[in-house]
Order: sequence, then structure tokens, then C-alpha cells
Amino acid sequence: MTITNEVVLAVDVGSSWCKAAYFDGSGNAVSTGETWVRDRQPFGHDAEALERVWQGVVGAVREANAGLGDRQTVALGIAARKAPGIWLDEAGAVVGLPAGVAASIGRQPIRACYASSVWGDDDPFAYGYGIDLIGNTRWLRDNRPQHFARVCRAGNLHSWLVYRLTGQWATSHAGGPVQQRWPEAVRELSGLSPDAYPAVFDDSQVIGTIAPEPAGELGLPETTRVITGTHDGAAANIGAGALGPGDACLTYGTNGVMRVVTGERIPGRFGYTVTSGRWALVRDLPNLAPLLDGVVSATINHTGPVTPDTHRELTKMAAEYRPVRMGPP
Repeated sequence: MTITNEVVLAVDVGSSWCKAAYFDGSGNAVSTGETWVRDRQPFGHDAEALERVWQGVVGAVREANAGLGDRQTVALGIAARKAPGIWLDEAGAVVGLPAGVAASIGRQPIRACYASSVWGDDDPFAYGYGIDLIGNTRWLRDNRPQHFARVCRAGNLHSWLVYRLTGQWATSHAGGPVQQRWPEAVRELSGLSPDAYPAVFDDSQVIGTIAPEPAGELGLPETTRVITGTHDGAAANIGAGALGPGDACLTYGTNGVMRVVTGERIPGRFGYTVTSGRWALVRDLPNLAPLLDGVVSATINHTGPVTPDTHRELTKMAAEYRPVRMGPP
């Protein structure tokens, strides 16, 4: 077997951490980096908030670069949380909403899309997280017409990151519609044509090479190929090897999420494909992290915001603790 010094870069953009890791041809992690990004929240769907997220990516990748040595980066793939509702104007600039306005969107516009009569015999649950983006765009049309009038593209955090890297408006099946194209129903539901939504690629497909500006910011060669990547939940299943029917992956992160692979789609139930057409049922517990932070604060009598240092303090205490038997032997 020929040994090379080539590595690939994987980036995970979450709500608490942005993490970067280089892997060699055998799948071994060579070097890693991370940036704490929860203090860059709430995510406001505006240019300033997106730039804070991007700088989190830059920080994590740059830290990982420091341990790379003479290895050569040949490809980059990115996973990101959902964040549906990032809109661009004709020039590619973000049509932003302040954090307070973005937080007020709620779930009702998305529920209205599921209940709409435009689907006929079609099942809106067949389009996965694509409905969330359609619903939020519908909300923008109905509640912020002055913003909506400027919109030429509608996407999510993943599509914006791919756009930042390559100049292409694209996303994965897990982050957008499971199908290869957006449904024609988006015209009536959101007021935009399907072409305004991101092109859909397989998660391991090469979209193109990295553009010169982001290559310089990240410290990557301009020959680096950009792989589509995927939604962070699908990436968690892939990383855990939970890909066969009956397999489940439980994520304890900023949100708590359970994804159970069914293989085939179950009509009328929400889910998406974790990879290669393998459907999973998905249920979540939003904002799990603040609940865990409350446990941390109570355990160590901590006041103020919980930071990585707070967790390190608790971890140190756990290492020093010796378990004892409770009750009769």
C-alpha cells in the first residue's frame, strides 16, 4: 500500500463549538482544532452574525493547521446545524434580520407549509428539512415584504458556508430536500422559484475547488477540493456508524436529538436521509445545553455564564472523585 502525506479536512459548525479535524488515508485523526462559538449567538440571520460564525471556522481550522506538519490538504467537507432562512440579494449580499426578529419566526409558518393544500397527493414529509427553509421564507414574504423584495436566493447555514467557500449556492440532501430538486410547490408556498433554492448534491460529491479568498483565510491550498458535506445530525450518524435499519444515534449537544434509521421512508413522519438514501426518523429536545449548564452550575456552586473553563473545572472534580457504594453490600 502506498503511503502518502495527503489529508482531508472535516469541519463541524455547531451552536456551541466549531471543530476542525484532519484525517489521513486510513481515517486516523492527524490534527484537530476548535473554537467556542456559543458566545457568538444568538444566530440572527444577518451578515454580522454570519461573519462571527465564519471567524469561528477560521479559528478552528487555523488551530488544526498548526499540527499538520508537511501534510497536504486535498479536500474539505463541512457539516453544519440547520439554521434555515439565510437569504441573499442579487449581488450575493445577505438580506439580514436582527436576532430578535429572527427569533420571532417560530414554527407556525413551517406547520402551515405541511398543512397547505398545494401538495395534493404529494407528501410534504418527503422533503425533510427543506420544508423548514420554505416555511421561514414564507414568513419573510408575509411579514417582512421590504426584505423579501430583495431576495434572490434562499438557503441555510450549510449552503451559505459552501457559498463562502466556492461561490456556489448548494446544500446536501439532509440539509435541504431529500430529492434532487426542490418541489414546484415552493412557488406558491414561498413566492420564490425552485431555482432560488440551493442546488442539491450528494454528501460526498465534489462541488469544486476552494476560492482564493477563503483559501487564504483558512490557510489552505487553492487546489483544495470542496466536498458537499451534510447536516450535522446526519454527520453524527455517519461518524457513529449508525447507518443500518434499526441503528440509532443520540446526540447530547446544544440540542438533544435522536435519529433512528428506518431505511425506507415512513409516510407522514418527519425525517431525512442520513446518507445514500437511508432514511431516519428524527426527534429533538431543543436547547438541551442550558439545562445541562444549570446542572453544572448547581454542582459546583457556580454563578454567571457557563464557559468551557467551567466544564473543565467539573471534569477535574470528576477525575478526583472516588465512587463509593451506597446502601447495604
